[in-house]
Amino acid sequence: MAASTFVPIHHGTSSTRLVKWVLTDAAPTGEWVVLPVGRDRSVHVVFSAGTGTVTFQGSNEADTPANPVTLRDVTLADLSFTASGLHQVLEITHQVRPVLIGGSGATVTVWLLTTGE
Repeated sequence: MAASTFVPIHHGTSSTRLVKWVLTDAAPTGEWVVLPVGRDRSVHVVFSAGTGTVTFQGSNEADTPANPVTLRDVTLADLSFTASGLHQVLEITHQVRPVLIGGSGATVTVWLLTTGE
């Protein structure tokens, strides 16, 4: 299956970064994005069609991660979405990506906002 590439979008100051992926049944796995350390992060998932589950993964592996983990929100719940939603990301990892699992006619936009030095 094809990967969904990310689109960096300038937002605000140089210490703020906004990234966008569009996940579909044909491209269910987002491309890894390397992020600077020490940044607050939130992930916003918007389902515009179909169904499925979107998880948000992270890894501290330097190359293409072989052992990604599902990241959590501040309540320690896995970042796993079956409907549109927005959550703060608890863990600070070197790389992140969204993954659509079990999609059926799905089109899902995932936004990641990072801020801070």
